[in-house]
Amino acid sequence: MSKASDLARLITSGSTAIHGEAGVTSSGSTGATTTLQQGLAKAWTFFDGGAGTPSHADSLNASTLTDTAGGECTLTFTTAFDDAADYCIPVGTLNTSASQENITIYTKATGNFKTYNYNSGGAGGLDPEAFYITCMGDLA
Repeated sequence: MSKASDLARLITSGSTAIHGEAGVTSSGSTGATTTLQQGLAKAWTFFDGGAGTPSHADSLNASTLTDTAGGECTLTFTTAFDDAADYCIPVGTLNTSASQENITIYTKATGNFKTYNYNSGGAGGLDPEAFYITCMGDLA
């Protein structure tokens, strides 16, 4: 078997088990197992909002970013997720001002989601200097 065919077999198998060296027993068991494909980010993006209109600085599986209003953006995926309810979106923002920012995911579909970044002190929607988004789940 070639290295390329081994890799192709692993990719299509659904998940790849990695066994650690620590904890090897006399029966040959190798301790903890990590399933890589379930643990990988399926989409991520860093986008810069400092100029007022957010733009992708770098991304994976993120096709378009639409600035729909102050503090509001829609991120569309290149490849959709399998189920809108079953993917996770940890999000962070960067803002060097003293405002207290909060970010909300308020619409979520298989092919996109919309965020709203606002000041908890009542100043309304804020365009942050940067958004950091990672999406984990099963792709369609």
